[in-house]
Amino acid sequence: MEKRTEHKKKRSQRDYSLAFKLQLVGELERGELNFSQANKKYGIQGHTTVSKWLRKYSTLETPAEFKKMSEEKEFIIGGKLNPKIKAKEITNWLKEEFELGHGHAMAIYATFKGKFE
Repeated sequence: MEKRTEHKKKRSQRDYSLAFKLQLVGELERGELNFSQANKKYGIQGHTTVSKWLRKYSTLETPAEFKKMSEEKEFIIGGKLNPKIKAKEITNWLKEEFELGHGHAMAIYATFKGKFE
């Protein structure tokens, strides 16, 4: 007699950038989406993932607010990165001022460069 083995389909785990999480949290806070709409729109599998992000990141500024603060510090001039400022100076400011890790600081810096909007 043959023994049947059933294989469950393994769910894939996705890693989301900080910029994406902040964007989604901003949409939730502005009332543009609710949790289930966010899950469906962005294909997020975990039913508590979005609520965890909201709890974790709702106290952080949005990427647009980070950009505004960086303009005040003249890291961004006329909507573009100041060529006299090195990435390290900006990421160090983000780490010190907002207690972000290096990866998160680099994700915010990437929004400044226009890689993520």
